Amino acid sequence: MEVSVQSLSPSGINVINGFAEEADYLDVIEIDRVNIADGVVDRNKILSLSDICITHLNIDAQQPIDFAIQTDKPAIVMNFSISSESVYKFEDISAPISLNGNQQNIVYYPETAYKNCWSAGANQEKISIMLPPAYVEKYIPREMLFSTFIKNMEKDRTALLCDAALPITPRMYVLLREILDNKHRSGFKRMHIESKIIELLMLQLEQFEVFHNGNMRTEVDKRTYKKMQDAKNIIEDSLSSPCSLIDLANRVGTNEYHLKKAFKKVYGTTVYGYLTEMRMHEAKRLLLTGDLNVSEVALMMGYNDSTNFTAAFKKYYGFTPGKVKP
Repeated sequence: MEVSVQSLSPSGINVINGFAEEADYLDVIEIDRVNIADGVVDRNKILSLSDICITHLNIDAQQPIDFAIQTDKPAIVMNFSISSESVYKFEDISAPISLNGNQQNIVYYPETAYKNCWSAGANQEKISIMLPPAYVEKYIPREMLFSTFIKNMEKDRTALLCDAALPITPRMYVLLREILDNKHRSGFKRMHIESKIIELLMLQLEQFEVFHNGNMRTEVDKRTYKKMQDAKNIIEDSLSSPCSLIDLANRVGTNEYHLKKAFKKVYGTTVYGYLTEMRMHEAKRLLLTGDLNVSEVALMMGYNDSTNFTAAFKKYYGFTPGKVKP
């Protein structure tokens, strides 16, 4: 499976991504490259497996970019726009499909050509996971909810799982980072990657089900979204000394009520829930990879009392931090 990517405007970027079909099943081939066109710097990290291709894009663009993309075989792609704004144009879908910051969707691509048009902007980040259709199909429930997506695949038509792009949840962010920051030795890397991909797929399918049942609203205006993105970044940068809801609201230019309401709408969790999730995942990472003991990690996560940290950790994971590092 190969995907040819060529920039039409501005010209100058011409690359091929895809599966490492000649590689051994357990091999993970990592490629870092920088592509440059007029006013555009396109940084790529590619993880190629025999039947999986993960692309991490980070683009600085002083002007809009139009990419022409050609696939030589059908594929299903899990798209996660971290901070990019782009539009997809398909020959067999009349209206352009948008995917903006903090949005995700699953797309079935037949063997086809299409365009992906990016807006101008700095530090635009996107992660795509390309898989063979058979790899994904076995996990899609054979229920009415998913029937349109399945029928379009069977008819070899471009298909979106959800008509509206859905928000990337905190857990999805964690899984994406764990895929990219894979520290396992060769031979175990694939197992780690596949386990995270399957969990991501489950979260996307579950979220679509919630959306379809009418229990989820996804859209906020761009100004509000930017404020919530700023709030998220502030939370991530101050895990050891988080500010109050009122202070956080003031820092991003809103009030406490609108902060709580909009943050939940954009990220699918509360401000406190997001803080807790980020703290617990960072704490576990530090315990697994660092030389710090439980008390030291507790202080780094803003807990003056390690007993409170232990209780929070156990509530989140179901076991104490001492099980991770005695």
